[in-house]
Parts: sequence; structure tokens; C-alpha cells
Amino acid sequence: MVVTMIRRTALYYIFLQLTLISIGATCIDVFWMNDVISSFCLTKLLQTFITGVILFIYSLNARKKTQMQSLYLLFSSLFLCLFVKRINPMISDSDIWVWLDTLIIIITVPFLVKNRQHLVRSLHNYMKTSSWGLMLAGIYTIFVFSNFSGLPMLWEFALDNAHQQDAVNLMTEMSALFGYNLLFFSTLHHFSFSGINA
Repeated sequence: MVVTMIRRTALYYIFLQLTLISIGATCIDVFWMNDVISSFCLTKLLQTFITGVILFIYSLNARKKTQMQSLYLLFSSLFLCLFVKRINPMISDSDIWVWLDTLIIIITVPFLVKNRQHLVRSLHNYMKTSSWGLMLAGIYTIFVFSNFSGLPMLWEFALDNAHQQDAVNLMTEMSALFGYNLLFFSTLHHFSFSGINA
């Protein structure tokens, strides 16, 4: 009981610190570096770093022979696709990430189809945990809310044209960074409370 409370407190403390670091990175981008979200700003680098850490955690656990191995492989491949998309602007101006993500999917899907009963069973167990809700909240924040809040038509009435694109970029990237924080928190929560060999 006491150990669980200490773990939970430490986990929430890590989430709070990561959120504060995220806000700080965005403030440094905007106020100190005068960089309203380019490809190499701190906000995007932090998003990429968080995605890489999540990928590392799931990949490490996907290698272990556990009941959740198929699910961890699925999450590893999804976060690898996301990581490749995040680093694409740093590597190339082209959309090579589409081809790399397609290759990752082609390699991963046959294994998941072969072990589909195992995957469904482990996904069912994972959906019973609160980590599932955090994972869905993070995915929703990154792919739906951040894009919706960054729609130019939402900002055209509040801001003049000179600052409209800056506001759109800032809202999109800040809310996406919060979504990555939620995904990281979900990952830590899962491996802290559900047990690695669940």
C-alpha cells in the first residue's frame, strides 16, 4: 500500500516535471530564440525525444517472452512509425517517412496476424487498465485536438494576419507536446503498476 502510494506520487511528480519542461521549452522557443516552431525548435526536439524513449521502453519489453509480447510489438511498431515521421524533417526534405513507415508495417503485420489470438487477448487485458485511457487521450490529443486547435479559421477572427500562422503553429505544437507527455505517462504508468511481465 505504502509502496504503491510512493510509486504513484513519483509518477505524478515525473509527469508534472515533464509538463513544466515542455512549457519551458516552448517559452524558450518563442521568447528567447524567437523561433515560432520550426523543424529544429526545442518543442519538436522534445516531442522526438519523448517518442524515442517510449519506443525504447516498448521495444525493450517486446523482446521479452511475456504474455504481452504481441501488444508490445504492436506499440513498438506504431511508435517507430511515429518516430520516423518525427525525425524526417531533420534528415530529409522529402516525405521518405511514408516509405519507411510502410516498410515497418509490412514487416510487423505478418507476425501480428500470425499471433492474432495472443494479440487480442493481451489488448483486452491492456484495455482494462487506466494506462489504456491515458494512451487514448495522448493519441487523441496528438492526432485530433492539436490539428483541430491549429485550424487557421479558428484564429482569423482573434488575430491579424501577421500573427495568425505563428498562433496556429504554436497551438498545434504545444498541444501535440502535451499529447506526447500523456503517451509517456501512459507508458510509465503501465510498466509501474501493471507489471512488466503482465
